[in-house]
Amino acid sequence: MAYCLDWLVGTFPTSKIIFVIKQPIEECVEWWQSAGGFDITYPKYDWYKNKDLLKEFNRQQYNIKKFINDCEYPVYAPTNSFFKNKLSIDISNKPVSEYIKAIQLLPPNGEGDPDLRTQMCFYNMEI
Repeated sequence: MAYCLDWLVGTFPTSKIIFVIKQPIEECVEWWQSAGGFDITYPKYDWYKNKDLLKEFNRQQYNIKKFINDCEYPVYAPTNSFFKNKLSIDISNKPVSEYIKAIQLLPPNGEGDPDLRTQMCFYNMEI
């Protein structure tokens, strides 16, 4: 998707897209591999197999960041107050809080501070 964002929004102009950008790239690759990498059954990532993952992830993030910058959409840190106050999400809801912890890169026990290197952008959405 990172290579066809202009096509995507040109073809589907009312589409809403949520971007989650994680830094640094080395940690993105580690996170992806720990989440299953090539071993997950869906979606298939076979097209990654013969690529340098660091370079590939870096190119994808560059394209996403360039798209966001060109559109001049704001970027947010995924703090609890952001989810609660800006998005009106009930962060006490157990399944929802588990997703939020994953975005914040918190351990399952939820202890610690969110990784503020993670950024979120909401394309075509009023926040």
